[in-house]
Amino acid sequence: MTTATEFKPAHTVRSNAIGIARLLGPAFAARAAEADDGDAFVADNYRDLRHSGLIEAGVPADLGGGGAEVRELCDMIRELAHHCGSTALAFSMHTHQVAIPAWRWTHQKAAPVMPLLKRVAAERIILLSSGGSDWIEGSGKAQKVDGGYRITARKIFTSGSPIGDILMTGAVLDEPDGPKVLHFGLPMKSPHVKVLDTWKVMGMRGTGSNDVMIEGHVVPEEAVALKRNQGEWHMLFHIISMIAFPLIYSAYLGVAESARDIAVEMAKRKEPDAHVIELAGRMETEAQGRAIRPCRHDCRGRARRTFAGHHQRDHDRPLAGRPSRDRHDGTRHGDSGRRSLLPGQGPRTPVPRHSGRPLSPHEDRTAAGIFRPHRLGSRYAQDLLRNKSWRWRHPKTSVGCIPASEYTIKRATSTQSSAC
Repeated sequence: MTTATEFKPAHTVRSNAIGIARLLGPAFAARAAEADDGDAFVADNYRDLRHSGLIEAGVPADLGGGGAEVRELCDMIRELAHHCGSTALAFSMHTHQVAIPAWRWTHQKAAPVMPLLKRVAAERIILLSSGGSDWIEGSGKAQKVDGGYRITARKIFTSGSPIGDILMTGAVLDEPDGPKVLHFGLPMKSPHVKVLDTWKVMGMRGTGSNDVMIEGHVVPEEAVALKRNQGEWHMLFHIISMIAFPLIYSAYLGVAESARDIAVEMAKRKEPDAHVIELAGRMETEAQGRAIRPCRHDCRGRARRTFAGHHQRDHDRPLAGRPSRDRHDGTRHGDSGRRSLLPGQGPRTPVPRHSGRPLSPHEDRTAAGIFRPHRLGSRYAQDLLRNKSWRWRHPKTSVGCIPASEYTIKRATSTQSSAC
């Protein structure tokens, strides 16, 4: 077993979660190949996460935690993914199970979540999620017994299962007026809970996303946090969608950025012809576009004011789900890049639609700079492949948001090539 990283415990990780993740990164990267080759869970990395204080990073400060907001937690997960994708993805499951009750405490003063958050901060317990099994319909069976409910279920894709303390899950209870879904936490040390060694996969092999079998564990009635109608949307899912998905996707963004760096290093060994430069520029456009998605609504609002009345609703669709067909051959923008330079990557940049009149010179420059940034990306790529460093930044706010008519490229003094 690999020796755990020496790390001084912190009483608080407030405003420093990203820095701690970056500090832990090299050790995680050194263990990544070993976990992947051995088909083993990243247990040593979890011990470092616990020892460093990142376990309670998302717990509100007034409850003894780090007080990190969701955006900072996303950047923490993204940083971990630069070094070990399995650790980042598995830890995002714990992180969102902490961030959701933390949001409820901060914004709703929901008293029922306080004991759990205090335990996470004081005992550094690790939470698991059964989201792979449960959504609106729920899964498993709950049977009413004296004082509680007997649970029988098999939960799949339970990332972090070898080291988790509490499984945040649910089960379906049949009642005369229709089935109900119960939500509760379940101790992994219960004799009625067993982790099945089922996670034998090609990718993310170190997440420990095994099946968990629950056979007869009784959940006390007072431990049920929520009871809702099966198959009906509940306000809880608004909170889950707002918090959990960005945290989980941050792991994949970090992996993609790491793959981008690897691909660029490989491309530097080739003669930088026009084709390679174009592919690198498109790939960089995709990476930068994903990185600025938290600012997408602000960008979109500014773009609406610039192109008022001259775009269709297609422009309002999410970036990730809309391919752009602006190439003359009709193929999806970035297909060649996915085949040749970095599989799985390709821009999905929004392209403004207008009513047929020619764009003004200002609008044309804005369209080229914002909605077709691969043109700028190709110029960026020429220096990227020649070992020069650039940074894309807003000249006034120095953030990743790209407002209309203010999109520039500035030479960076550091070697970091990600957006500010």
